[in-house]
Amino acid sequence: LMVEAMPLGCIFWNEKGNLVDSNEEAVRLFGCQDKKELLENFYQLSPSVQPNGKDSELYCRELILDTFIKGNLSFDWIHLNKAGETIPVRVSLVRVPMGEDYCVVIHMSDQR
Repeated sequence: LMVEAMPLGCIFWNEKGNLVDSNEEAVRLFGCQDKKELLENFYQLSPSVQPNGKDSELYCRELILDTFIKGNLSFDWIHLNKAGETIPVRVSLVRVPMGEDYCVVIHMSDQR
């Protein structure tokens, strides 16, 4: 309930590196129809390369794994909405308990 009320886009990854959920603000931010569309297309909602020259999908997966180890990370990222428009975001990744395991939650604030 709290995550749905947040004015930040939130997306959840499990320990296997799979996207498992999001809030409605993330769906709105990316211009998707629903959570399913967002989760199935998440890696296509970034340019192929970030401004630092790293492959977006590989770098994202690396940062998620680092967060499972370190507990949290913050950085800037470039996303695209469904229409292909650039969305600069400030990202915070946080490892949190989920049942008997952990997940990583990404919080995104739109910097436009």
